[in-house]
Amino acid sequence: MKTHAQRVIAMLYCIVILAIGMSIALYCTGARIAELEPAFVSFFTIMYVTSVIGMIYMLWYVAHNRHATIEAIEKGDLSATRILFSMRGEPVSLYLRIAICIFAAMAIVFASCRAYEVSVTKSDRLLISIYTTSKILFFVIQPIFFLVLHRLVVLANVRIFSVILLHILTVNLCVWVESAIEKVSMTINTERSTDGHSSDKRGYTLAATHYFLPAIPEYCAVAVAVTYEMAQRIGQLKQIEAHHEKAEKQEKRPQLQTYVGLMLGSILCVLVLVIILYLETADHGIDYYRPIWHLSETILLYICSLILSVAGIITIRKLKFSVNFAKNSLDEKLLLVTFFLTVNFFVACCVLCVAYLTSGHLTTKEMYKMTAQLVALIMELIQVMVQTYLIHDMFYRCCHHESYWKTRPGRGIIAVLSAINFSLWMIYSFQVKHNDVLFTMSATLYQQAEQRGLHMFIVVMLPMVMLFRYHSSVCLAISFERIYEDEVTRYESMLRWIKQDTTKQFLHSQKLSLDSRWDTEIEMPSQISKGESQVGTRQRAASHPVLKCMSAIDREVSSLGERNQTSTDKVDRTESEYNPQDTISSLYREQGRRGTRINLEMARIRVAASEFEHRMTEQKLKQQKLRELKAAKSLSSELHKRFGNDRMFPAGDLAHSNSENALGQE
Repeated sequence: MKTHAQRVIAMLYCIVILAIGMSIALYCTGARIAELEPAFVSFFTIMYVTSVIGMIYMLWYVAHNRHATIEAIEKGDLSATRILFSMRGEPVSLYLRIAICIFAAMAIVFASCRAYEVSVTKSDRLLISIYTTSKILFFVIQPIFFLVLHRLVVLANVRIFSVILLHILTVNLCVWVESAIEKVSMTINTERSTDGHSSDKRGYTLAATHYFLPAIPEYCAVAVAVTYEMAQRIGQLKQIEAHHEKAEKQEKRPQLQTYVGLMLGSILCVLVLVIILYLETADHGIDYYRPIWHLSETILLYICSLILSVAGIITIRKLKFSVNFAKNSLDEKLLLVTFFLTVNFFVACCVLCVAYLTSGHLTTKEMYKMTAQLVALIMELIQVMVQTYLIHDMFYRCCHHESYWKTRPGRGIIAVLSAINFSLWMIYSFQVKHNDVLFTMSATLYQQAEQRGLHMFIVVMLPMVMLFRYHSSVCLAISFERIYEDEVTRYESMLRWIKQDTTKQFLHSQKLSLDSRWDTEIEMPSQISKGESQVGTRQRAASHPVLKCMSAIDREVSSLGERNQTSTDKVDRTESEYNPQDTISSLYREQGRRGTRINLEMARIRVAASEFEHRMTEQKLKQQKLRELKAAKSLSSELHKRFGNDRMFPAGDLAHSNSENALGQE
């Protein structure tokens, strides 16, 4: 009840603040300049400054109390009074951290260029300076915050840090909405101007703001996902990684297909970058050929990626279908959200192309170009759907046989696909605005064809398409390693993300079975003979995890949790119970191989052992404090014996009794 109330309050806070930010951003559209409006500057400056203060406080808290981590106590530092946090949570992927740094740098460039652009035409620079300084400070501190604390697991002062992370998440949502509205406003204002950038002394600055503005919603989307994952780890001791997860690293055996895939991907990225630089730096003499270059380049990439996606689906299906390796489904959720927006973007673009083709405002050559653009959009839509299916399928694949771990099927395909998606991200970020047929024609035709709504929609959704391409590259790069790991590691990660004091954890700990025979007593599979099994029942697939009654490993986990709440002197059991090794051996004899159930039992043992190890560290600290208390008490007794009957200390007995009372209260 209490947890539910806290979640409702957090949701209401986020919705209210987001609504206020959206209303203020919409108020500042049109002829108004947002950076010169006191309400806009006040609201967003407060949001930026308060979130920066919260992040600096968390950074200071971690640095000041670094001796109170589980890692420090395990190394022998027992100076802390209690365990406050751990820096051994599951890390955010390296590629998302790189994305945060890239998008933050682009956001800082945009904020600087935008401040210069406004200050050139307006004399009131105080509000501009306040807003820009707070915004740049936010985009400087937050990446540092993520890079340093992305593995933080808070174990004390849970409410304070939950509020801070909730506020940071809300601020990023507000910035995302504000940047989307600003993108639409800037597009309309730019298309209304007839002078062009060539006669404007702010031409380069205006071009920079248009190039770097899409980086802000991309950054905010990634920041929201990372902040949400950090908030989910608060107070969860399970989500601290054990030592064996770093120690048990299998020997890597590079294959020829891996090297070929990486080389082809690198060459492809370099070629695309060269084409982008050429098209953006060339003069107007090649304006006629720009759409041809762009269409030829993108269609070739779509065809290659579509073929590779189909080949990847066929190849990856050799691996075992298991549980999701994405930590708390973060990568999966971000991929599906951006995929939904990307599909809407492509459908809207197709509808807009058809509207222009049937409007009668295009010449014959323009109709040919628009038809080619429509074909390219349909092809990309198909490629996006096939590729997303491949990535989502890879989330659930793992290596179940040594031969597959040696050959690693599909690894070269994954490397090339990741490079293609990164190349498409570069194309969408820097090449689409001036070279894409639909965007260049729609900038002048949407009013005549009465398609303002569709035009504004694709302008707003373009940053999400960029993020989809970048995040697809991230997911493919992660799958490059993760789909070849053992199934035990998958189940271990899944069990670690079952949060304490939740319905999922409650159901997971029950002694119930989702069996079809509800009226019979549930028995362990090892206790049921083959003759006693029902003939008409369908056998489950070998790779499907079976939810059974409380097995020996469950009792082992429960006993570990009970023993952690008592003194460490009672670690040895007084009565015989099921041995986990015997349970796994019986399952192995029954199945004839190391199947899904055995892997699940092994993962449960690992998670229970990891949690028990952390509990033992806490008990170690408590025992040290008890020893210090006993030492202080013995010292007080020794002082009483020496000076208690001395004539110079008539109050010795009273001091001794007071010290004993004080120690007794402690």
